[in-house]
Amino acid sequence: MFTAIMFALGARRCFSPQRSTSKFFAFGMFFLLVAMLAMVIPADAWAANPPAGPYQQSCRNASMSGTMLVASCPDYFGNLRNTVLQDAVKCPVKFTAATGQVFPRSIRNVDGALRCVITFTPGTGDKAPGFDFISLLSDTTVDGQNVKVWRIDRPTVWSTAKPNGEVDYPIIRFQAGDRLRFNAGGCVQTGGSGSTWKSYLNPQGDNAPQYYAGTAFIKNISSGAFVRIEGLVAQQNNLISQQASLLPPFRGTLGPLPKDPQANTDYILRLGYQDDNIGDNSYFAHDDGNNNQCQNVGPAFVELTVISGPTVTGALLSPHSKPFDLVWDMNNDEDANGLPLNPQWNFALENHGAQPHFKPLCGAAFPSTFGWNYPIDFTTLEQICTSMPVSFDLDPGGAVCGGDPFPGHMNFAIATYQGQVTWSEWSGLWPNDNDWNFNLLPLNGAGLAGTGDAPGSAATIGMEFDFADTDLRIPFWNTLVAPPFVGQPTSSIQSVFAGPNDDGLQGVVIGEVGLDGVHGAYSELHPVFAMAVLLNQTSTPGQPESVIQNWAFFLRNFGDEGGCSAQTWHWASPTGDFFVPLGWPDGATDVSVNSTNVTSWQTPISPVNIEKDPDRRFTLIHVRAPAQLDEFGTGGTITLQYRIPGGMKKAPPVHKAPNAKESETEIKDLSLRIADPAARAKFTAAIQALAPKLTPRSANKIAVNVPITVTVRKHVPGAASRGELTPAHATTNAPKLQRDIAIFKLMQSYSNDLKLEVPAQLPAALTPAGAKPITK
Repeated sequence: MFTAIMFALGARRCFSPQRSTSKFFAFGMFFLLVAMLAMVIPADAWAANPPAGPYQQSCRNASMSGTMLVASCPDYFGNLRNTVLQDAVKCPVKFTAATGQVFPRSIRNVDGALRCVITFTPGTGDKAPGFDFISLLSDTTVDGQNVKVWRIDRPTVWSTAKPNGEVDYPIIRFQAGDRLRFNAGGCVQTGGSGSTWKSYLNPQGDNAPQYYAGTAFIKNISSGAFVRIEGLVAQQNNLISQQASLLPPFRGTLGPLPKDPQANTDYILRLGYQDDNIGDNSYFAHDDGNNNQCQNVGPAFVELTVISGPTVTGALLSPHSKPFDLVWDMNNDEDANGLPLNPQWNFALENHGAQPHFKPLCGAAFPSTFGWNYPIDFTTLEQICTSMPVSFDLDPGGAVCGGDPFPGHMNFAIATYQGQVTWSEWSGLWPNDNDWNFNLLPLNGAGLAGTGDAPGSAATIGMEFDFADTDLRIPFWNTLVAPPFVGQPTSSIQSVFAGPNDDGLQGVVIGEVGLDGVHGAYSELHPVFAMAVLLNQTSTPGQPESVIQNWAFFLRNFGDEGGCSAQTWHWASPTGDFFVPLGWPDGATDVSVNSTNVTSWQTPISPVNIEKDPDRRFTLIHVRAPAQLDEFGTGGTITLQYRIPGGMKKAPPVHKAPNAKESETEIKDLSLRIADPAARAKFTAAIQALAPKLTPRSANKIAVNVPITVTVRKHVPGAASRGELTPAHATTNAPKLQRDIAIFKLMQSYSNDLKLEVPAQLPAALTPAGAKPITK
């Protein structure tokens, strides 16, 4: 360096003012500068002149440092900002999209930032001086996975061509296995008068909860609808701790996207915008907006990181994106009713079988766990908990049931589960709800959720049905009921359901999948619509060897959810056909019927046939809904004989499910809050006077003639094969509603003794118009 400088100074003396012109002086100084910079800047930093591009029309002092373009460019407000563009030398290279379409890229100044723009829409009319600037900010590889960061500056927020302000961006595509991460910001001019600019991500001001927010639709991610990007970002933040097993670049991501038959068409980015008059929006005439939410904030932008995943093979899974979404194989996990068979929670699917715990994952959607109106933040629930259409059946009596995190039941849909069935407990007669409670140890842990109030994982799914609406005069079940047949089970019921190996009875159960909010939101099937249990199994010698199975079952199309609920729930079939699927034993090649003893508890009876599906290896108890009856039920015993060449295969040992479980007692004994013994006695007597009338059951049975011939029934794809759920539908339970109203009025009369603040007016849920499930 010193030698170069001295050389330059010597040159300066040779070309003195007396002997040279100013031209020679300038040359000497330039030579000096070049010599000095040559010592400190790598040779490859001296690239060619800055690449051409529209940015040169507005930016100043553009220069290259290696492959990086540096310039000073005016932002949206006209202020010069220093900005850089990495790998600018690559920008002139044409971009080929996944569709095969080729785009000539160009370097542009977009609101004060240099962007390598793949495509954009020139300014038109009064909307913007150019919009939908699409850039690929980076395209790298992290831990073997491709990571692309896309950006859209000034997204269209005025589209009236489709509902939801929808604009498709087919250049931004995904594939099964990809994970996504959203980021967004900036503001939008929403039209009208006064302060009209609103934050694109989290708008403020009047009507902001309903309008003025950017939305996105990602199939199998965004609940099948356009949802606020703000909610997707919140969901990502909520996932960071849950995805601790992932490397840091991949934490807080949505997905992975499931395999989808329409992925080539549907896996593209779609953006929308919420506004009551979307057509007058723009990016002109900036103001600071309500509460200065847009002060010094320019036009909106959306960034989307797409992280490639391994190629998805195997099962075609149902749509899922949130922790409490039910997931099943649409090709193979559908029963004859079109119901999911052994569906799993998405959280377990994405976390190697770990069980979801509702309160840590979804508790933010329930701002209060006690009260008379039970506020539920459905926006938060959809953002962080489930994308599925859920219903709530809650206790309308306020103080009667505690909310942990809500006083009642959160219902998803009807599903079929297989596993080991054991007895749990009887809840008791009035003021308890006369529910029979069982446990199900499901195959492969399907459907299990954290145990609620108790820490740790759950071993079983809870199952309940109200004895009052399940007539158990039918064979086998009538032996479990103590006289006078009003609800109390016999003392032998636990040992009966313990089975010969004390690990329960092999069974199949169909019920409404839900979460019990009174007990911390563990998984349950409530009400149970159908249950079948294998009472015994014997092998018979011969060629070929056979196995005889004796099954007990019942099926009904209705039921309630106990004391902390208000509805009666119904299972509807579009064809009037209902099936209980019994899996074939290993090695079986055919099935026949030895005997049946089935009865119906109403007239006209429910016709019953036995069918087989050899391809899916199920024997089907086919129950036909009787004509002109909204509610029906039937059940009994069926003995089947299976042909098994080579003999019965030895079954693997079954894990024994613990019988210990949190008590299902739901109704609080409010009398314990009354200190005065006389007042307590009067209150208790008044409660007892409201007890439903239970009529002892008759021993009469209505026999059902079940044909011995087993017919073949090929599987007909139904709702589950399309990724659709079948929710139970609710009707008002009029007698229960009247009892709840009477209890509420009783609490009003004893409010001082109970030390409760009871509202002067009936809660909405206790009015006939309000006696319906709360739906998302």
